[in-house]
Amino acid sequence: MKTKRIEFLASLCSDYTTVYDLCCDHGKIGKILLNQKKYVHFIDINKEIIDKLKDQNLDNCSIKAMSILDIRSIEQNAALIVAGIGSKLASDFLAHITAKIDHTNTIIISSQGSMNLLLDSINKNKFTRVDEYIIEDRGRFYEIYILKKLQDFTVNRMMNKHLDDPKFKSYKDKQIKHLKNKEE
Repeated sequence: MKTKRIEFLASLCSDYTTVYDLCCDHGKIGKILLNQKKYVHFIDINKEIIDKLKDQNLDNCSIKAMSILDIRSIEQNAALIVAGIGSKLASDFLAHITAKIDHTNTIIISSQGSMNLLLDSINKNKFTRVDEYIIEDRGRFYEIYILKKLQDFTVNRMMNKHLDDPKFKSYKDKQIKHLKNKEE
């Protein structure tokens, strides 16, 4: 079943012909992108999920059972989607992938858990948030960051432009508290 969040994540790849659907689970995002004529790399550590995707005889894609921490190289001009995983694994992934990508790649990340851990990892690994979103889907809120690796890195303290909406007040309060703690 497509959800608002899944469709939104897929929509963020419109400028790319190659997309890595990392921790792809059942491949819902990647399948939307295949319908848009994108080349999709489905990667998940769960071999059963990958075998089910392979059984679907999908065209214009690669399907691999592996950890995202085992990725050795990434094509230039590709988008990487990392969604639905914990902040610790997402942070570990950013540390792992930082030397394997360049300024032509975009990482679209939406993790679960401690967003402070993820924000720290984004800065520590010298990624810049070029855009941010909060999506409400089926009663849950999801933070989505669009990251780039820039040659001239400066810590990005940009606040999410969507946080002025009153329904996101708790997210705004959390981000402000995190930034104040970092400055002390």
